[in-house]
This record gives sequence, C-alpha cells and structure tokens, in this order.
Amino acid sequence: MRKTFLLEQCYRLIVANAEETEELKENNVYGEYMLLHDKGHEILLEEFVRKIKKEKQYFDVKTIKTTLRKIIEQHNAIINLIDIKYNYFTRDEKATDYDNEIYFISDGTICIARTLIEILNKNTYIKKL
Repeated sequence: MRKTFLLEQCYRLIVANAEETEELKENNVYGEYMLLHDKGHEILLEEFVRKIKKEKQYFDVKTIKTTLRKIIEQHNAIINLIDIKYNYFTRDEKATDYDNEIYFISDGTICIARTLIEILNKNTYIKKL
C-alpha cells in the first residue's frame, strides 16, 4: 500500500470527523459523550498520520495493523476497568467526569482504529467529501 493513499484516507477521515464534531456542537443532540468519542478519533488520527509520514513510500501493512490491534486491546482494557469499577453500571451509578472522559475517548480510539484496519484491509474506502 502506498503511503500517499493511506495519508489521503486519513486526511479525509480528519475532515469528516471535524465536520461531525462541528455538527454535534451546533445541534447538541448526543451531548458531551459523542464529542469525547470524536476526540478519541482525532487523537489517534493525528498520531497515526505522524507515524505514517515517517514511513518509507511503501510500508509493512501487517506491522501497522498489529500496532492498531494493540491499541484496540489497550483501550478495551481501559474500558473494562471502568466498567468493573462501576459494576458494569448495573446500579445506576454515575461515573466521575474524568472516568466518563477516559471511557468515551477510549471508545472513539477503538472505533477509528477499527476503521483504519478496514482501510488497510481494503474493505473500506473514504470518498472525497
């Protein structure tokens, strides 16, 4: 896979994410949680673009997918810890603002990592907006 192709896909994801975030801010439909979810997208995408820019023109897709899977595992572990801390939210406990922030940023990170893996697998293509 060419570096330029993957970077273009990432830039399109960044634009789509920014537009979605702006729309969420205007409409305030899903509240703060979706904004935190989108922040998770933004954090991983910025980090991912920096990493890809350092790569050669062609790079090992398998290694990058492995790295993304490890990120998914790490963030799933974070979400599980918060779920356990609040007994899977079965007692209608309200999580702290900090735990909510970590939870939904991790959720967004997992979401965009899966999207990137789908792009690397050539199962997903982000069209021009």
